[in-house]
Amino acid sequence: MITPYNANQLADIIKARVEIAFRQGSVTEIAIDLCAAYGAQEHGDARKAIDVLRVAGELAEIRKSPTVEESDVRAARDKIEVDSVLEMIKALPTQSKIVLLACIYSLNTGTKCTVSTMYNVYKKLCAAIDVDFLTQRRVIDLTNELDQMGIVTSTLEYKGGHGRNRMVEKISSIAALLEILLQDFRLQTIAKVPQEVFVPHIKKRN
Repeated sequence: MITPYNANQLADIIKARVEIAFRQGSVTEIAIDLCAAYGAQEHGDARKAIDVLRVAGELAEIRKSPTVEESDVRAARDKIEVDSVLEMIKALPTQSKIVLLACIYSLNTGTKCTVSTMYNVYKKLCAAIDVDFLTQRRVIDLTNELDQMGIVTSTLEYKGGHGRNRMVEKISSIAALLEILLQDFRLQTIAKVPQEVFVPHIKKRN
């Protein structure tokens, strides 16, 4: 069982690691404190705090900086989160990957991404790669699972007496997600097909 630590304890652990793995004075105090704060937010997990420090050091080295700064730690946290999502996507079943791709293509229209709109895109993608499509109810379930995993952000839009509709509002790191999705052997056949084929009137989002 991993013992949870508070921010002060984590700072001491990180300082000890810095003395071993980094040159003296190459990691700022604020960077150390921020690594400790991130570790404390992750249920006091020392390994995660040290992982943030490691990646921050790598990022500082890439930019040829002699010092690990606060900005490196923040960038490291973001990178770790994105990498974690990408690993989850690699392990998704093919149908979930198609649903996610349909969400991305639908969001790229620059208009509201309702499940009904996304489902039409999903069916076109299935037809293009010769895969049987699921019911809309099942696609909604898969969308909910993607939301619970933190891959997409969706909300329920209430329409009074007309019920409610699920909306996909946001997907982070779309370019990285697309690259991973289109590496799937079932999806490689559409990697070079313009998105307009599946979603008419597409517009690039900023």
